[in-house]
Amino acid sequence: MSDPRPATEAGDAPVFFIHIPKTGGNTVVSHFLAFLPVEQVFPPPPQLTLMGADFAVARERLPGLRFLHGHVRVPVLNHLPLAQLRLASFIRHPVRLVASHYLYFRHMPELPMHGAAKALGIVDFLRAYPNYGTNPQTRYLTQALGLRRASDPNEPSDQGAAALDRLDFVGVTERMQESLDAMSEHYAIPGFPVQRMNEGRASRDEIEACEDALRRDEWLLRLGADLMLRRAAEERLDLWLARREAARTAAALLGGLQGTRQMPWVLVRQEDAAIAFLEGWHAQGWIGEPRSDNQYWWTSEMARVLVASASGRPVRVRMHVVETMGFDPARIRVAIDGRFLKTTAAPAQPGVELSFIIDAETLKRHGNAVPVRLAGPLSSTFAEVDAATADHRRRSFAMRNMKVSFEES
Repeated sequence: MSDPRPATEAGDAPVFFIHIPKTGGNTVVSHFLAFLPVEQVFPPPPQLTLMGADFAVARERLPGLRFLHGHVRVPVLNHLPLAQLRLASFIRHPVRLVASHYLYFRHMPELPMHGAAKALGIVDFLRAYPNYGTNPQTRYLTQALGLRRASDPNEPSDQGAAALDRLDFVGVTERMQESLDAMSEHYAIPGFPVQRMNEGRASRDEIEACEDALRRDEWLLRLGADLMLRRAAEERLDLWLARREAARTAAALLGGLQGTRQMPWVLVRQEDAAIAFLEGWHAQGWIGEPRSDNQYWWTSEMARVLVASASGRPVRVRMHVVETMGFDPARIRVAIDGRFLKTTAAPAQPGVELSFIIDAETLKRHGNAVPVRLAGPLSSTFAEVDAATADHRRRSFAMRNMKVSFEES
């Protein structure tokens, strides 16, 4: 049974999916069509493009819509109230997108560009029609959101990042299922199995040949802004996933400390305070014999832990650093929400013990479970230190253990 209330009264503003061509958008649209009543979707299937007259209809029907989508060829802000919409889009690796677009033309006789794509190889095609291979995603979002274009579209710019800042959610095409799961949780919508996956008609050999041609400097230079856009989109997705995982770990840890659910494994516990691992750690190893006194964990370039104090009392955290990748352990930075904490260093056997305090106000602001970022100034691999070692995983410093104690206010 459909919800008769207007979308804005039912809770959240409608989602508007800006459908960049060849980014897997049909899969995204199908994800919403899996559960929404058709009268709450615009345009209704199978239409995928918003033309001029469609915007007037969309604006009139906006109070009753939950999901809008479409390929757009004009600035959306000139036609719809963006402040009343939650904007989403998906970004694809630019080499794969350009190759996919060319092969789509080549294998679809009904398309206007079919003849040119059929007659020309991808390199000659892009030289004849450079717009298809010159930062197409950055230019598309820039136009759709009404942002000023760079004077030279061949030059990398920060406009892609500015465009992403306007979006409420950004998925990554090559991480489709992961992105759809994150989007479902972000918008509190059902997570149905994928209804439709886009499949092209080109063979794997054709795809690989086209992508190989585009990995030459001439074409990568034309995709500089899109490469920056893709990296920013992936970093944004990773950050969202990290925050979600931190929230889940916090709920489990606080519930365990308060006795309302099973206590999860923790690195250390003191009364109703504890520390748990988040991301950025390598599996434990040992110095010498595998005894508890000799265990350690290496961080990657950056690692995080979750520090909880269920009562909200301030805590002091002590971290025993036993080895680094060539720097003074005192240079390790500890941060919460981008704010660096004051640390103190004291000799330990072996290594150095670093300590820092998390005050009551910071704990309260984070619901008494605080993600803490740990980062050394350098990182490298064992293979860089010893050419005979085939371990290419990046590391920064090794920690033996952590301790937590309550600090007087």
